[in-house]
Amino acid sequence: MHTSLLEAAAMPPLDLILYVGFPYAVIVLFVAMTLKRYITDKYSFSSFSSQFLENRHHFWGSVPWHIGILALVVGHGVAFLIPKGVLLWNAIPIRLWILELSGLIFAIVALTGLFNLIFRRITDAKVRVVTSKMDWVILSLLLVQVLTGIYVALFDRWGSSWFASVISHYLQSLFL
Repeated sequence: MHTSLLEAAAMPPLDLILYVGFPYAVIVLFVAMTLKRYITDKYSFSSFSSQFLENRHHFWGSVPWHIGILALVVGHGVAFLIPKGVLLWNAIPIRLWILELSGLIFAIVALTGLFNLIFRRITDAKVRVVTSKMDWVILSLLLVQVLTGIYVALFDRWGSSWFASVISHYLQSLFL
């Protein structure tokens, strides 16, 4: 479902900027700045990990975070790639509940891991010393993203169908 030039011309200018121009600008900036940073400052790409400073608490944050977020990314990827399949699956209420509940469970697992990672950065002096302001920005953004996803899962029971019927087509129009 690609936006034709006629459809784009009929869009209000702000919508055109926000939903057509802005995503492409972000993609171009991401690629350009990543290449610039790699070419001009190769050593700023660091593999330094706070895992070396303390491992036990890191495990109980990192493992749930990665399990939860990986399952959520796969689920959203399926809805992006085969939205009709997701809508057909959701046509039977029990399957909709299974899909929504499994997504909620994985989101709670990811949230638990993220809370553990944040708690570790606050309470462990060695980890706190190597935590940058940008680490806090990224952790805050991830926390907001997971919490808003949980909100949709709890209060908008149609979230998976909405993603498959609206957002996946919009994203496909940007990338395919």
